[in-house]
Amino acid sequence: MEKRINDRNVGLTPKQRDLINRRLERASDQFAGQIHSVSVLLNDENGPNGGEDILCRVIVRLNGEGEIVVKGTGSSVEAVVTDVVDRVSFAISRRFERRKDSQGTSMSGL
Repeated sequence: MEKRINDRNVGLTPKQRDLINRRLERASDQFAGQIHSVSVLLNDENGPNGGEDILCRVIVRLNGEGEIVVKGTGSSVEAVVTDVVDRVSFAISRRFERRKDSQGTSMSGL
């Protein structure tokens, strides 16, 4: 699975990059064989003005299943990444549960 983290005006620290990588790994671990790539974009929309201005957008490209896009804003990198990645994990699970339900078979091998 390919991972990309793009930082626009946020100035991610190595510790924050590590947090993002760990959160993504935990969120996608169960479905890693079904995920082609994950892209994370962090953008500080208001610059140094502060507030709920850090935008996080995660795009998950699935093997043969399209993509899932989740975004959110927050006042800190850690908070917004945690929120968005939790929602990404839920969205991936739902996508495969719906597929399983529509096929009426189990998703063995995931």
